[in-house]
Amino acid sequence: MAEPIVALATPPSPAPLAIIRLDGDGCIEALMAIIPQCRRSLEARHPSAIEILWHEDGEAVPAIATTFLPPGSFTGGESVEIVVPGSPPIVRGILEQFRRQGVRPATPGEFTRRAFVGGKIDLTRAESVAALIEAEDLAAVAAARRVLEGELAHSIGEIGSRLLDLVAFLEAGLDFTEQEVEGPRGEEVASQIQGIAAAISALLDRRREGRAEPLAQRILLWGRPNAGKSTLLNALVGREAALTSGDPGTTTDPVLARVLLPPGGEVDVIDLAGNRTATDAVEKRALELSLRWLRGGEPVLYLLDSSCRQEDLEAEWHALDPDIRRRAMPLLTKIDLGSAEESLVTAFADGLAVSALSGEGMPELKEKMGQWLAEKTPTAGQGLLFTERQVGCLQQCKKSLDRIRDFLATGSIEAELLVVDLKQSHSLLAEVTGEATPERILDLIFARFCLGK
Repeated sequence: MAEPIVALATPPSPAPLAIIRLDGDGCIEALMAIIPQCRRSLEARHPSAIEILWHEDGEAVPAIATTFLPPGSFTGGESVEIVVPGSPPIVRGILEQFRRQGVRPATPGEFTRRAFVGGKIDLTRAESVAALIEAEDLAAVAAARRVLEGELAHSIGEIGSRLLDLVAFLEAGLDFTEQEVEGPRGEEVASQIQGIAAAISALLDRRREGRAEPLAQRILLWGRPNAGKSTLLNALVGREAALTSGDPGTTTDPVLARVLLPPGGEVDVIDLAGNRTATDAVEKRALELSLRWLRGGEPVLYLLDSSCRQEDLEAEWHALDPDIRRRAMPLLTKIDLGSAEESLVTAFADGLAVSALSGEGMPELKEKMGQWLAEKTPTAGQGLLFTERQVGCLQQCKKSLDRIRDFLATGSIEAELLVVDLKQSHSLLAEVTGEATPERILDLIFARFCLGK
């Protein structure tokens, strides 16, 4: 039995209306107990006008209640949703009335967790609920909705099925080895593993790269503190859109400005806080905001200070996360200082170098940005909004498959060990969808959710 729980499902009042959500055995009975003079049952999935008690003195307010019976609710259990006036005292009073009926307050994410535990949704769809709430633009909303509708789980299921088919194929070969039946050839197995790894790469490439609105293109500006990001943004837009200073760390919050590109295009350029190790709470928060934007899948213009040594810049560039580097274009800045050697300009950005102060290289940069965006614009409506946890599991699975394929090429892996390794790779896919996710990970995932979700 699931004990009854209750929570406010909308942002904290005051508001014109608020939604209170209940779930668990007996929650409909608890609702009926605080509806005065109600002599009829409430029809499931049919909104009903009621008056609900909100004060111990017997005061009631009009409301709309909808009940859901198992298994037809979001969680799969008995559920209620009530639309009430959004006055804080009224909302608090109604919640207190339910507490008196033995309904306890829900913990963050408990409703969604019940849906997951009850088999109504997989873990990818559960996580997309939080992602949808946090979405900052239409592209993110569309990408989260595709996950919520099961597209990510379906893709992972297909990849997992291919992997399990390969395991079954290998295990069948092991069963017949004593009968001198020829087992699967290493090249054939390696080819199948390569195909599965490629499917994972293709799935990762869809990380919020599809756009709901193709015109809302964006480029993120990133680099070390004092690499010239804010100065470059101001030069691109022709006005002071961002504060600039010789002291590193001036930018803490993302700054967005629209830039016109030849021959008549435009793009939103977002200046992010610098790539550095945080030393205090403000810097830590600034870095978290930057990383959150960088996980979105947009192209990145990565600024490199040309006054630095070439070996330092090479180390900085190669230290970037491979996913960010894959969709980034390096740009040498501050060439007006005269310290950028020709070899440095050639080594980075294929000769793309600018001075935001003198204007040198700026027309070429804008032209290159336009060309680059045309190449980077993916098919609309194909992006998926991954969580960092999901990306980590998929990347680990691909690395595991790549390692197995390399071992096969050298002939240094036995068939029994190959089966074990492939099963471990499959367990990483199962962890994404929640089929084999440790309880402690589930606790961390659902703790991020809002109350009432």
